[in-house]
Amino acid sequence: MSFVANPPEGERSSVRPARTRNKPAFGEAAVSALPELTFAILPLLVLTLVFVYLGEDVPKILASPEWSFGSAVLFGQAIVRFVSGMIQSGKAKSEMVALVVSMLLVLGLVPSLAVLALVLHAAEGPSQAVPKWLVDAQVVQFVGGIIVYLWFGGMGGLWLQGSGTGNHNDV
Repeated sequence: MSFVANPPEGERSSVRPARTRNKPAFGEAAVSALPELTFAILPLLVLTLVFVYLGEDVPKILASPEWSFGSAVLFGQAIVRFVSGMIQSGKAKSEMVALVVSMLLVLGLVPSLAVLALVLHAAEGPSQAVPKWLVDAQVVQFVGGIIVYLWFGGMGGLWLQGSGTGNHNDV
């Protein structure tokens, strides 16, 4: 650890630790992932604009299965970018990569695909109404997919670019 002297005028000097960066910050990772995220969200924005133009109400827009499909794509892309980046960096601990990938699959990708299947089934049923809990689940998963993609996909993207600095052995 290095230290920086920062003496105020006319006062004794104070010594504080210098800011060091062992890992890329969340903001840096998120910016790395934003271009691809923009294109992943674009079809949903267009779909929403079309539904609004056609006079559809918000619950019907949110009941569209495209939200679950979008979350599945985001979780899958996060896994691909994270694993690719960790392999590229050459500093990954296999146990930690396996844990992260397993968690993203079990808590993200598989549930989003299950909700997608349930939403599609409900939409084709006799009432063609998607239950509110499924609508809520797919919206929460979509927002979660965005966050996971920004974090894990962004970190992987930074490692792929070689701009991740410091020691990444703990991931």
